[in-house]
Amino acid sequence: RSSDLGHQLQTSDQSVVSVESGCELFLRFITLTALDEQDFSECKRLLIERGQLYLQRAAQARSKISRLGMPFIRDGATILTHSRSRVVLDLLQEA
Repeated sequence: RSSDLGHQLQTSDQSVVSVESGCELFLRFITLTALDEQDFSECKRLLIERGQLYLQRAAQARSKISRLGMPFIRDGATILTHSRSRVVLDLLQEA
């Protein structure tokens, strides 16, 4: 089901490279660790917990990247961007 949802996001009109990469990373992050639990409810709980942790870490990474990139943005600079990136948007707003 999650791969179906990822495929739908990747093929939608709003699709961007980050959606594809995010879906792949998310699936790897939540499924690569062994699920030794026999109980379906416990497996589901663990997957949801891992998904929430992934989202939290992704948000922290965006914030850290924008914070570290600020010294490279000078007042009056002209900045050319390609595509849409939440990381770049956060960086430009912080600078």
